[in-house]
Amino acid sequence: MKYRFEKNNYRNFKVFRDNILTPRSYFIPYGKLDVLSASDIRYERYHSDMVTCLSGEWDFKFYPRASRLPDALDTARVKFDSVRVPSTWQRTGYAKPVYLNCPYEFTPEVSGPDPVLPEDMPACIYKKEFDIGDPAGAKYILTFLGVANNAEVYVNGEYVGYSEGSHNTAEYDITEKLHAGMNELVVLSFKWCTGSYLEAQDMFRENGIFRDVLLTRYDAANYIFDVAVKTQRKAKKYILECDVNTPAYTADAKVRVELYDGDKLLLEKTEHPSVNTSFVFKPVSVREWSAELPELYTLYVTLLDGDREVQSVRQYVGFKTVEIKGNVYYFNGEKIKFKGVNHHDSHPVSGYVMTHADYERDVALMKQYNVNAVRTSHYPPDPYFLTLCDMYGLYVVDEADIETHGAHDRFGDINHISHDIKWKHHYVDRVSRMYERDKNHGCIAMWSLGNESGGYKCQDACYDYLKSTGSQIPVHYEGVHGLPRVAYDVVSEMYTHIDIVETIGELKYKTRSRKKKEQYTNKPFFLCEYDHAMGFGPGSLEEYWDLFYSYDNLMGGCIWEWVDHAVFHYKDGYKFRYTYGGDHKEKRHDGNFCCDGLFYPDRTPHTGAREMKNVYRPVRAEYDEDDDCYVFYNTNCFKAVSNMTVRASVIVNGMLLMSGEFLLNIAPGEAVGHAIEELSDDALTDAGVDLDNDDVFVHFEYFDGAMLVADEQITLVDNAYGCPVPDYEEDEIGVTVSGKFLTVQFENGEAVIDTESAGIVSYLKNGTEYVNCDRNDIWFRPTLSRASLDNDRNLRHFWEKEAKLYDLTVRDVRYFVELPTQNDGDNVYGAAVKFSYEICLGGKPAYDAGIMYNFAPTGDCAVRGFFLKKDGVKKLELPRFGFTLEMPSDFENVMYYGDGPFENLPDINAQCHTALFADKVKDMHEDYIFPQENSVHC
Repeated sequence: MKYRFEKNNYRNFKVFRDNILTPRSYFIPYGKLDVLSASDIRYERYHSDMVTCLSGEWDFKFYPRASRLPDALDTARVKFDSVRVPSTWQRTGYAKPVYLNCPYEFTPEVSGPDPVLPEDMPACIYKKEFDIGDPAGAKYILTFLGVANNAEVYVNGEYVGYSEGSHNTAEYDITEKLHAGMNELVVLSFKWCTGSYLEAQDMFRENGIFRDVLLTRYDAANYIFDVAVKTQRKAKKYILECDVNTPAYTADAKVRVELYDGDKLLLEKTEHPSVNTSFVFKPVSVREWSAELPELYTLYVTLLDGDREVQSVRQYVGFKTVEIKGNVYYFNGEKIKFKGVNHHDSHPVSGYVMTHADYERDVALMKQYNVNAVRTSHYPPDPYFLTLCDMYGLYVVDEADIETHGAHDRFGDINHISHDIKWKHHYVDRVSRMYERDKNHGCIAMWSLGNESGGYKCQDACYDYLKSTGSQIPVHYEGVHGLPRVAYDVVSEMYTHIDIVETIGELKYKTRSRKKKEQYTNKPFFLCEYDHAMGFGPGSLEEYWDLFYSYDNLMGGCIWEWVDHAVFHYKDGYKFRYTYGGDHKEKRHDGNFCCDGLFYPDRTPHTGAREMKNVYRPVRAEYDEDDDCYVFYNTNCFKAVSNMTVRASVIVNGMLLMSGEFLLNIAPGEAVGHAIEELSDDALTDAGVDLDNDDVFVHFEYFDGAMLVADEQITLVDNAYGCPVPDYEEDEIGVTVSGKFLTVQFENGEAVIDTESAGIVSYLKNGTEYVNCDRNDIWFRPTLSRASLDNDRNLRHFWEKEAKLYDLTVRDVRYFVELPTQNDGDNVYGAAVKFSYEICLGGKPAYDAGIMYNFAPTGDCAVRGFFLKKDGVKKLELPRFGFTLEMPSDFENVMYYGDGPFENLPDINAQCHTALFADKVKDMHEDYIFPQENSVHC
């Protein structure tokens, strides 16, 4: 088949869509209602008698330089490769993966009348043959669910149309291009297009047909093109409005609409002649949809020709109301909180390509980890993902495929494109296609005008479009919060400091702008990104949620982000299992900044995922001292806590003293008190607990059946039992000094201390050396630093170059010894060796510090340290204060009294509880994709 390609659409600023059909809602039509109603939503796309999924093996020709693309091409004379569609060039070996955060992959230039693209670039041709049999009386619509980032479509040698917008659906009527039997589909795609200026998202930049391609056969004389569903609450009932668009219909055509509840009971049924019919159901009593109780109803729309069924369409309906009253966001009349995450389409092997099973795994994991909201960063997902959110229950912030972040890097002004009104139609095109495709989903809780594009002039046009549709769903866009526009329906920000969030909650936000003050006072506040999960993170989640729960105007937010983006390698020459920016010979990249998720690429949880799970817990406990009981709060707004099993464990000095179980039943948003007799002071004392010296904790675990929903710990008594001074009765201990070394002799061993460094250089007991002498190491070196975390990236230079934390020395070391002759009558104490010294950073005195060793005759040693900033020294937020000890590598068992069993830091510890833990050194390591500090326990 011969083709003469247009070859210029991708450079023509005025052509961003050509001959694509009017955007419409996503659905899969069936010829028979009973077949549709019996079909599983997971396979609906693939089992329809009206839809042929063209995904699978396609012919493929890759051109490293588009200049080599011929003006005329005869597909019969081309030697094609074979690739699987959906796929991307970068994951099938035709191009190298490139990861960029903000910049464009090319050098942008938009100072002239039109945006400029590189003179030459890679391009490709896809070819697929398909047999339609006899096309008589049929209409054929070709659907592309996702092509990055442009597609020029041809059928049987003829030009069909062109589309940009990688994550937007593009549809074409190809009826007139087809003939009986075998037909040929060809897609020409270039690496970049003018639309690439709107796609500078933080992710691997990939190309190709990465979502399914569908061919739908309609009865040309009778077919449903679109179905629009709206729900509206009237008093305590709902009105359902269903608009059916039937561009073609016969004289005997009619439309039947049926509404079923979740138990498949028919609630409403009506018929109407099908001239673009609008159905308005009488008010019905229904169960409202929410993320906690995702009550779905099923709407079937059937087109009939007389009594013959022609086409049936299924749409799931979630009855809901979303409104903003004053500065509070309400969902079904309740002040909900978004316990959210940001979700990219990302697979370690296939990149942008995610199967239905991949999507369902992510959604199921979100529910398992107590997430109730997801922002589709930074583009609309496959529509199947939204159906899963309808079914499982997730509030969705549906985001348009718009980001111009690279404008900041190139032009020094992130507003450069968004404030250029000539781009307005390009922006509105992407927002309108998102809205029309997704408008019927009950899970949509907010629309997003895109991400990090600055500006408001083009966004204003998008906002006006959404409001013109009659949609009651609020609109958010973070990019305007620092501009005169400030906000659309909600104030949206990223990574706002906790202290500032508190002032916003208190309505005391300080700003010189009266307009900004009014917006922050009069509108809800949403953190579309509020905590960075990169590596050993995210931190301070619990502090954020203390604020979110305290103030009605704070809506909550979404953690950045769901999963690490990295390329998985089997054995194709790469040294590492996962690779990121810079590992593929990219000239321009952003390193490992793509590895910033709560989960590894294979969906194994990071420590941060466990932290999030417990912070997002549906039940929270507090001790009420006045009533001597534990108060349990249900943080749900709609779902009761019903027969939740609570396992309460009492931990004394790290050891389990007792445990028991009870059931919780709490109405939504309510709290109940529960007295636990065994935890009264008298009961604990009777159980042998010394309330003046012991540590006492109660650990609550919440179970839904056999599944652990979350856990938390409450401190009852904290006496720092973990660091007692040894107390022994008899035996002798000796102390000798020779030169700079002080030796403490005890039963079957000795410890040697270097009096110039205050560190132990040898600890020998029963013939075993515990200090790693192979490295001339010393125990209990003072340290103010640690290996940096991913999220320390902006602090590393300061720590090293300015604070000089890595250039630490001690000086002016002084010591004295308390011998065992000192006693209090009955008890004889071991030797106490006390040191004091100055800590110098970069050679300059910064802190007074010291350490005390209390040796028992058995050789046991308790260590205490102190640390004080010197007058006149600038206060620093130190990454650590502690002492380092290193043991020989053949030691493998660890026992510790502290927070576990997972790694933790002072602001990342909700996933842990305090107890006595035993572990193996190798099992404590957290193997982050980018090496960093890990395995810490407080």
